[in-house]
Amino acid sequence: MTVAEISEQFDALIAGRRSAEEIERWADERMRAHDARDLEFVPRADEGRLWRAITYLLGVGLKVSADQYLHSKEDFEAFRRQINV
Repeated sequence: MTVAEISEQFDALIAGRRSAEEIERWADERMRAHDARDLEFVPRADEGRLWRAITYLLGVGLKVSADQYLHSKEDFEAFRRQINV
C-alpha cells in the first residue's frame, strides 16, 4: 500500500469517478488483507497515515437518510489535506 494508491482512491471519490460504495469495498479488501497479514505499507514509515486513510475510506458510504450521505465532497477533501495524501 502506497500514498499513490490511497491518493488514487481519494481522486476517484472526489471527482465522482467511483461511488462511495465502491471506495468502501476497496478499503474493506485492504482491511481484510491487513487482518490476514497480507498488506505491506511502502514505505513502512507511512503505515500509520495510510492505515488511517483506509479506515476513513471504510465509512465514506455512510448515509443519514436513503439519499443523503453523512460526509460531503468537502469533508473528503478536508480529511485528505489533514493526512496529506
